[in-house]
Amino acid sequence: MLRFPGQLVAVELDKAVLLSLRQLILDGHPNRFGRPGRGFRAEDWTTRALMDVNNQLARLDRIERRNTP
Repeated sequence: MLRFPGQLVAVELDKAVLLSLRQLILDGHPNRFGRPGRGFRAEDWTTRALMDVNNQLARLDRIERRNTP
C-alpha cells in the first residue's frame, strides 16, 4: 500500500508545488498516480492527499490576505 507523506504537505510553502501535486493526482492515470474512478475513492490515499493539499493552499491564502495591506 502506498503511503502519502501528508506531514510534508502541511509544511510546504510553495503554492506552485502544491498546485502541481494536486494536478498530478487529478490528471494521473489510476493505475499509476491518479485517482481511482467514482465509487472507489473513499478509502484511496488520493482522497486524503487532495484534502491535505487543498487545506494547505487555503492556509497559505489566509496568510497572504492577512499580510497584504
